[in-house]
Amino acid sequence: MRKKSKNQTTVQQSQQNVGNSPKFLFLSKSLRDLIYRNGFYRTGMRDFAKNAEMSLSNLYVYFKSKDDIGLHHIEEEEKDQISKLEALMRLNPEPKKFFRVWLISKRTDARKGNFIGCPFSSFSYQTEKLDSRIQNSIQNFTNVWEKLLSSYIDKAIINKYLSVQTNSSLLAKRILSYYQGTVAMWRMSHNNAYWKVLEELIYEDLDQNSI
Repeated sequence: MRKKSKNQTTVQQSQQNVGNSPKFLFLSKSLRDLIYRNGFYRTGMRDFAKNAEMSLSNLYVYFKSKDDIGLHHIEEEEKDQISKLEALMRLNPEPKKFFRVWLISKRTDARKGNFIGCPFSSFSYQTEKLDSRIQNSIQNFTNVWEKLLSSYIDKAIINKYLSVQTNSSLLAKRILSYYQGTVAMWRMSHNNAYWKVLEELIYEDLDQNSI
């Protein structure tokens, strides 16, 4: 059996143990910030290394390929998005209040330049030939996102904020469709009026399903 070189052993150990290290956390934030600003497919490995203030060879210690960086970005975005949504849902069991707070946060981030669109749809729009791992991760998030919203609506029905006749799965799909459409139109037009339209569409559906 061929003996592993010292460099191979070092790389494997680094990849297994960097998850919570300050250096890796800084690198992770740097990579995600650059993807968010520049887009994934317009950014090369040298750009990632430069933005993270490290050599290209050191970057390869943490990520073997650009697709590995893309997968990491999507997985971290999923964790962040779900965590924020769950926190908002716990604090706002009444649907209209939850969506009001959620949309205010989106509009505020958009005005400040901290929100440039859905990171998942952006990945999907950029190419038809996504790495299968990235595509699977995006599809997984879509399913999780829909189930989370559907579950929230079910709880709203139990708490008598919505009618028992409400189809939680269908309502969740409609709201997510409204959201993605709004983000696309807002990005193309830079017209903040689309956020108001989104709010009106969601409230209209909620009113139709109220008790």
